[in-house]
Amino acid sequence: MTATVSFDPPHPASGQYVHLNFNLTDTATGRPITDLQTYLGQFSHMLLMSEDMTCYVHSHPVNLLVEQEDAAEPEYIIAPDADLDAIRGGPVVTFDALMPKAGRFRAWAQFQRNNRVSTLAFTFTVTQGSAAPVLA
Repeated sequence: MTATVSFDPPHPASGQYVHLNFNLTDTATGRPITDLQTYLGQFSHMLLMSEDMTCYVHSHPVNLLVEQEDAAEPEYIIAPDADLDAIRGGPVVTFDALMPKAGRFRAWAQFQRNNRVSTLAFTFTVTQGSAAPVLA
């Protein structure tokens, strides 16, 4: 499994939310992955840790897009009664994370495919944000 990771906004800043977008492909074939299995109830789990190991973020991806006729905006949910063994995901998996501080971070994301869990890791930099932290 190979991932191309992009950020929204493109330059993560401290105190702000960032979307981490994983675009997954099969390394052997180069084809988009569309058969992710849920793992511990999610399509992925991600841990982000600061270089000095004082801050970490555990994040789950935004899940399946469910269009609802009476909703103004689509909702991203996995229904509570969904058959998690039958659901498949990919090729794009998006995480939402509040970056606690500026500096270098290491991320580990786990995905399950063909009953095998793979861990993908990468390092990125968070710049100093100009706004106060946005807390939900």
